[in-house]
Amino acid sequence: MPKVLVVYFSRTGNTEKMANSVAEGIKEVGVGVVVKKAEVVKIDDIVAADAIAFGSATSWGYMGGKLKDVFENMLIQARDKFKGKPFAVFTSAGVIESGKKAAESIEYIAKYFNMQSAAKGVVSQGNPTDKDKEACKELGKKLAQTIK
Repeated sequence: MPKVLVVYFSRTGNTEKMANSVAEGIKEVGVGVVVKKAEVVKIDDIVAADAIAFGSATSWGYMGGKLKDVFENMLIQARDKFKGKPFAVFTSAGVIESGKKAAESIEYIAKYFNMQSAAKGVVSQGNPTDKDKEACKELGKKLAQTIK
């Protein structure tokens, strides 16, 4: 069965709520999903996934350091294994513009590894609203459909 990895960094729990909504959408499409915090994900998890959703709380308009570590310490080790792999991005922030900048930084790095964007990212301000959670669910569905 195809599998999507949802890897995220959450400082206050808001990004974790978004990650769970992304996972719900993936499950609705009938694709396997593994949800892991950035600080516990392993290189084997990333390589084994058919698609990846990256999520982060923002830090000064950039992704959180724990997710940045995933890119710096893991993806770089297996850079040739990600060509064409679908990805999607979600972020939470205190200010929408900060969240958009963080999402752009994640997208930039994923594209550096020749991954393919599967959907427009989702940015939430503060505690995700029902509308934000629904957008995350749709993001998960779109990502899952690329590998089904």
